[in-house]
Amino acid sequence: LALSGRYSKNASDDFSAFASALQDTTVFEDDLIIQNASLIQSMGKLTNDGLKKAVVAATDLAFLFKGDLSQASEAIAKASVGNYMALEKVGITFRKTGDNGRDFKLALNAIEKSLGGSAQESVNTFAGGIAQLGNVLGDMKERIGDVITKNPEVLKGFQDLKKVIKENEGSIVDLVKNGMTALQSTIPFVVRSINVLIKTFESAVT
Repeated sequence: LALSGRYSKNASDDFSAFASALQDTTVFEDDLIIQNASLIQSMGKLTNDGLKKAVVAATDLAFLFKGDLSQASEAIAKASVGNYMALEKVGITFRKTGDNGRDFKLALNAIEKSLGGSAQESVNTFAGGIAQLGNVLGDMKERIGDVITKNPEVLKGFQDLKKVIKENEGSIVDLVKNGMTALQSTIPFVVRSINVLIKTFESAVT
């Protein structure tokens, strides 16, 4: 939105909410949706509502690009500036008027007519269900990460732990060395024990 000179906090929050809602009904995570919206906007310089419609079209168009939202978004972005070759290659055609703004709207309408709802329908497949589950888990991981990384008590705990490690570095190294020495001393005993078991088993079998 900043690229088109239409940025505001409210518009940004509104689009973030739109991306989250779209994640709930498609297999695409909100971060990926926003990333590809930026690609479309970098060329199209669309209004907030225009960008939303273009992004929805991209999620449906991805069906023709084997689920690749980036390729679909690139095709939409090119169409926004009058280059329809990528759309035509996958069978999206319409009668052009020569007016770029109007033709872009016709292109989005053609996508909606041919593929409208494809992104939502893909959710009902096994792969789509798995993808949506991954998106939900990814969001939860982000929220848990924020709780941990922004918690002052946790951050203080890391600093305290670092201090303890530095102050006792020598003792920790010695402890590890002693542990390795003890482990090495038991290896020959373990090997002998295994050999005895093998020979005992062979004798019992024969």
